[in-house]
Amino acid sequence: MSALFWVFLSFLARASADICSVIHFTATEWDANCAGMNLTVLPDFSDKPVVSLVLRNTGLSSNITFEGWKSLKYVDLSFNDLYDVRPNTFEGIDVLGSLNISYCSLRNISSSHVKGKTLIKILDISGNNRLPSTPVFQQTLNKSLERGTSHLYINDMGISNFPQDFFISAVSLQRLHMRDNLLRDLPIFPQNLHFLDISNNSLTTLHDEPFKSCSNLKTLYVQNNVELIEVDVDALKYLLNLTVLSLKGNKKLDHLPNGVFSHNDNLRELSLAGCNFKTLSPYFEPKFSSLKHVELYENPWECNPSIQWFQALSSSSVALSDVRCENGVSFVQYFGHIKLTLMRNIMILVVVMTLSFFAIGGWYLYDLERRRRTANPYWRLGRKNPMSDPVYISTIV
Repeated sequence: MSALFWVFLSFLARASADICSVIHFTATEWDANCAGMNLTVLPDFSDKPVVSLVLRNTGLSSNITFEGWKSLKYVDLSFNDLYDVRPNTFEGIDVLGSLNISYCSLRNISSSHVKGKTLIKILDISGNNRLPSTPVFQQTLNKSLERGTSHLYINDMGISNFPQDFFISAVSLQRLHMRDNLLRDLPIFPQNLHFLDISNNSLTTLHDEPFKSCSNLKTLYVQNNVELIEVDVDALKYLLNLTVLSLKGNKKLDHLPNGVFSHNDNLRELSLAGCNFKTLSPYFEPKFSSLKHVELYENPWECNPSIQWFQALSSSSVALSDVRCENGVSFVQYFGHIKLTLMRNIMILVVVMTLSFFAIGGWYLYDLERRRRTANPYWRLGRKNPMSDPVYISTIV
C-alpha cells in the first residue's frame, strides 16, 4: 500500500514537472521551485502539501491569491510584477514563516494583508523603492512588527528617515537589515535585536542614542557610509554583548576616540578596513590583542613608530601582510627592513665595542709592562723579577 502511495506522489510531481521542480521529503512536506518559469497564474498545488514555494522571476502580477494553500510556510515572490499586495493575496494562508516580495515594483501593501492568526516571521520587502512614499507603508510595517516579525529586510528602498520610536514596539525583532538606503539619522532600535545592518546609508556620525536599548545586539554592520566621519566615544557603550563590529569602507573615517570599545568586553571581531586611518593610538593595543579577528587593510597608514605596536598583534588574528603604508610599501616589509637595519647596526656596534675592548686592553697591558720595566732598569733578561743584587760591569779598559 505504501509503495502505491509513493508512486502516486511521484505521478503528481511528474505531472507538474513541465512547470516546477517538486521535491517531496515526506508525505506532508513538499518543496516546489518554479523560479524563472513564465507564469500567468499560480501552479496548481493548492491542494498539495507544499510547504516551500519559490516563484522568483516568473512574471506573476498582482492578480493572484493563495486561498486554499493550507500547508504553505515559505513563499518567494521576488522579482515579479506585484505592484500591489491586496487584502486577499495571502488570505488563504494560516501560518507563514517567510515571505519574500523583494524587487517587485510594489506601490502598495494593504494593511490587512495578514489576517487572523497569520504570523510572518521573516519578511523581505527590499528593493521596492516606491513603497516608502506611500501613506500606509509605515503603518503596515508597524502592524507586521507588532504581530511578531523576527527578521525584517528593508534594503535598497530609498528610505531617508524613520520616526525615532518606530521600532520600540517590535519586541520580537531579532534581525534588521536596512542597508543601501538614504538614512542620515537612526531610529531607536528595539531591545531584543541581535543583528543590525545599516551599511551604505548617509550617516555622518554614530551616536549612542539609537542603541540605548540594544543590550542584546551581537552583530553590527556600519559599512560604506561614505559621509561617516565620527564615532562618538560613547556610541557603543550600551552594546554590552557586541561580538562583531564592521566599520569597513567608511572612506572619511580617520580616527577613533580612546575608550570607544571600553564597554565591549565581548567584542571578538572588528573591521576597520577600507577607511582613511593613517595612525591609531597604542591605547588600543590591549583591546586589539584580545580579538580573534581584526581587519586593518586598505588604509593609508603612515608607517612610523606610532603604529609599530601592530607587530605585537597575533598573526592568527590580523593579516599584517595585507596592511600597507600610504606609499604602497608593505607594513611587514617596512618594519622588517627597520628591524634588520637595527639588528645589523647592533651587530656592528657589538663588533666595534669588542675590538675596542681588546685594543684598549692590549694597550693597557703593554703600557703597564713598559712602566714596570722603566721603573727598574736592573732587569735581567729572561727573568720575571728584577735582580736584588745588581752586577756592575765596567766598560773601561
